[in-house]
Amino acid sequence: MVCISEAPNHGSSTRKQRKLAIQYESKIDREFNTRGNYKLQPSLRTVAFKWITTLFLGVLILASVSFCKLSVISISERMHDVKTTESDVGKLFVMLQLIAVIPHVISFFRAVFKAAFRSDLLWPSRRSLIAVGISSYLVENKFNIEYNV
Repeated sequence: MVCISEAPNHGSSTRKQRKLAIQYESKIDREFNTRGNYKLQPSLRTVAFKWITTLFLGVLILASVSFCKLSVISISERMHDVKTTESDVGKLFVMLQLIAVIPHVISFFRAVFKAAFRSDLLWPSRRSLIAVGISSYLVENKFNIEYNV
């Protein structure tokens, strides 16, 4: 035990004795001593299952990425085919745009959804939201941006 002297309280000198955190038994040691003997290494079956699962998931992800790249290449090759009409080329171009944009849209919505429920992130004030709305309106009207959908 370590003696810690504190400032006197209203003229009386008192000394309190406290244990420092270093002198207590750690939580890990307490758990280890109370629960008994732990088996520190996993079984061979568990390790083999983890490796097989990891290998399978790696091959699955690699196949998915390869299929995505091959589909983008085949769609872009079909755009330059002689047999495709003008409307088919437009449809293929839209398909390529969707393939490129959808993952980013999903990531954006996921990030917005996660940030919406965090208490440590502050949302913009109404004044700043109004300022952003007005500035975007002015920029759009100044440059005459037209969206033909």
